[in-house]
Amino acid sequence: MTKKNTTIENGDAAHVDDDGDVVLDENESEELPASDASLAARILWVRDRVTVLGKDTQVGTQYKAISHDKITGYLRPKLVQAGIFHWTTCIEHTDIETGQVTDAGRKITQHRAVYAVTFEAVHDKADCRTLNVVAYADDYGDKAPGKGLSYATKYALLKICMIETGEEDEERTADDPGSRVGRIIDDENMLTTLFDTAEELFGDDASRTLKAMAARRFFVESYGDIPQDRFDDALRALRVSKKQMDASKAKHGGDDESE
Repeated sequence: MTKKNTTIENGDAAHVDDDGDVVLDENESEELPASDASLAARILWVRDRVTVLGKDTQVGTQYKAISHDKITGYLRPKLVQAGIFHWTTCIEHTDIETGQVTDAGRKITQHRAVYAVTFEAVHDKADCRTLNVVAYADDYGDKAPGKGLSYATKYALLKICMIETGEEDEERTADDPGSRVGRIIDDENMLTTLFDTAEELFGDDASRTLKAMAARRFFVESYGDIPQDRFDDALRALRVSKKQMDASKAKHGGDDESE
């Protein structure tokens, strides 16, 4: 791992790792919050332990996003050390028909929910704060509630701990198709659609098929590296591959290897 020495705002020595995360040096002393510290003081302690959390998930060819797993894995030990317990509760939800269907004719629904993410000081259950987060998730099966739950928890942690990711939300508008947030949201939806389509067409072979398609048809390592403007081509390639596989099976009267 490559380390680049730096200093964070409170004067502690730190380094920047390969993922772009600014973290305290391992030999830096950790003075934990006092047993009678308030929840606010504990949250401030966590905020003081991280300045920037680099994005770990490649989206398209130009952008990166920060994943739920990275946020959870990075913050879990700090929240435990600080004596902060948190949980997420769905307080209201509804499912809306989008009017769209998959290639196999399965209806795509949108799960809309409001989640309450509660943070509690473990030494004083009465000292707690709740952040409400609205989340939408599209799916043709049963994954939408889980997607919404992950989204709500991820952004509650980002905001409550004031983690920097290198994006300026205030300078972006979702209505502007040329804005960075618009392109990122589109890319994330496209990646989800690609995988869901591959899973519907190829089942357990979805990941292998996507990897092969990315390499053979688009000359990239991962389907996440396929350019946004080639999204329709990627969907078409999946469908063509499925038709070719089915035709080969019918011709030879047995299973045939898909790409």
